[in-house]
Amino acid sequence: MALKVAIVSNEITSNENPDVYLVRDEVKIVKEILKKRGYLYKDISIKKEVFSLIEELQSFKPDVIFNLCEQFDSQSEGEFYVASLFELLGIPYTGSTPFTLALALRKSKSKIMLSSWGINVPPWEVMDKIPDRELDILYPLIVKPDNQDASLGIDKSSVVYDFPSLQKKISELLEKLKSPVLVEKYIDGREFNVAFLGDKILAIGEIIFKIEPKILTYNAKWRKGSEEDILTIPRYPADLRPEKKEEIEQIAIRAKEILEIRDYGRVDIRMDKDEKIYILEVNPNPDISLDSGFYRAVKAAKMEYEDVILEIIGYANSRRKNRRN
Repeated sequence: MALKVAIVSNEITSNENPDVYLVRDEVKIVKEILKKRGYLYKDISIKKEVFSLIEELQSFKPDVIFNLCEQFDSQSEGEFYVASLFELLGIPYTGSTPFTLALALRKSKSKIMLSSWGINVPPWEVMDKIPDRELDILYPLIVKPDNQDASLGIDKSSVVYDFPSLQKKISELLEKLKSPVLVEKYIDGREFNVAFLGDKILAIGEIIFKIEPKILTYNAKWRKGSEEDILTIPRYPADLRPEKKEEIEQIAIRAKEILEIRDYGRVDIRMDKDEKIYILEVNPNPDISLDSGFYRAVKAAKMEYEDVILEIIGYANSRRKNRRN
């Protein structure tokens, strides 16, 4: 009997963040692959009223869920609330657990855990008000939301070089996002992302910056054709010496294990001018659209994307089988 897969994602409404709109492209990819390979599937959109999601799942009775949820009711925290619902319903799902999703969303908490295990992260502080004193971190600093993803709130002014600029940027983000702000040492150097599937590294990609400051802004990520987009160039695979490539891979896998990321993910890394490596972020359930770094990493690994999507589903299905035994 064909495996039954529920593809669960956010209902698209007005004023959503771009990563939520992008989910529809991800849904389309998964549906096309499942149809081609003869799977039974249903596309289920999460509405504000959660009982309709429960009813649809109970009616369809999926074997597994392909979890493409980014939020719930326009709140980023909803990503792990929805995964918790899947846990309560006892339906295996793709990607990471509520614990990992919550930990990765709150950047400062994941940094505490990583650093406690000996992983280098840039020095940082979390601010919930405008500081009246200099922080104990040397400039330049980068200011960004502590609990948002998709480069939300990050622009050219996010890198600051003095205290007045720091106060201004913190004030701006606190007012705009109504949530804590992460201030960390800006690592001037090369930026890499490491994509993995299961326990396998797919590829290390590098972001080539032809613009200052060298950061991946909201515009670079979401405003196609903007100057920041054009001058921020992904390269897969990254050009690295074998020993440095191995070091980066080992650090990325260690971070994956510490934060208990499962099935697939991405680790964002900076290497300073002395080639010291720092983890910036760890990303469970990353974007899998055809314009994503994950897709580029799959191609760099010379793998078929259909096989990768089915392997992700296979991980969830193996958990279903283990539950029955």
